[in-house]
Amino acid sequence: MQNKSRVVSGVNLVEVESNKQLESIISSVRRGLSQIQKSLPCWLFYDTVGSELFEKICQLPEYHITRTEKQILEAKAAEIIQGSSQDLSLVEFGSGNSDKTRLLIDAILEKQATLHYIPIDISSEFLLQSSIQLLTEYNQLSVTAMAAEYQAAMPILVEQSISPTLILFLGSNISNFDSGEASIFLQQVGKYMSPSDRLLVGVDLVKETSIIEAAYNDSSKVTEAFNKNLLIRLNREIGANFVVNQFDHWAPFIESESRIEMRLISRVDQSVFIRDTGESYNLSEDEYIHTENSYKYTITHFNEISQAAGFEIEQQWQDEKGWFSIVMLRPQLKQES
Repeated sequence: MQNKSRVVSGVNLVEVESNKQLESIISSVRRGLSQIQKSLPCWLFYDTVGSELFEKICQLPEYHITRTEKQILEAKAAEIIQGSSQDLSLVEFGSGNSDKTRLLIDAILEKQATLHYIPIDISSEFLLQSSIQLLTEYNQLSVTAMAAEYQAAMPILVEQSISPTLILFLGSNISNFDSGEASIFLQQVGKYMSPSDRLLVGVDLVKETSIIEAAYNDSSKVTEAFNKNLLIRLNREIGANFVVNQFDHWAPFIESESRIEMRLISRVDQSVFIRDTGESYNLSEDEYIHTENSYKYTITHFNEISQAAGFEIEQQWQDEKGWFSIVMLRPQLKQES
């Protein structure tokens, strides 16, 4: 895979080729809309507009996830960093605007003079602007920003030759994977980690259904705009002709699966044409496109997934209500044969 690298306002920006992303969009749409249960992958949310909408979601009163995780980091950042090695580097999957990350950056820079930060996000322009803003705030920081999907970023990270490293996967982004996918993702990350590296994961925990559903069905309808922006993106980038106001947003909690399901429900019988593939897809009234899962864990279940992926829980921190957990994972020591 070829990548582009350029320096913009002090940020070393590494981008996966845009045509590869376009191919991924087309193949994902063709595969997802051809299924009996139509679906689209959640990474399609994150163009520049989608990334900005998600940051607005994170500020909503109903969206407990960001607020609760930030409260834990405000109280425990120094403790989280306390056991880390000197000359630590910081890598973050799904960095967004790096708001919560600043708490960890501050704690690290209390221990060491400089810090190399590698944020990874799918939206190149949003990632670049967030990284430039960080450099204006921290003189001791160097930033290599990677605009890529997680799997594409991992082998590029090896080329950076950074260790020891604290890898962040905050915001309960792990919740977008089912148990098997989460274990595979953690296993893939673990392949690129040394024994001195650590992985810090934010995990949204099981709680009352009304609290969970409110976080994804907010009264100001920002999440609805976020969900529907996916259709607007497909109209723009691959010539789809989705009529956005012919879809409703709804995100129910499916208790048997312990997950939120983000849905776009067709209000009418309709046909959608994709210019770049020349294909059409029919939707019946009340049929929905499944756009995202967000699983809710117990610590026991998350521990089982982590162990299956080759990690041990080194330490974990929770808020007082037990709504959210931040978990420090270390690679399991390999037994000598």
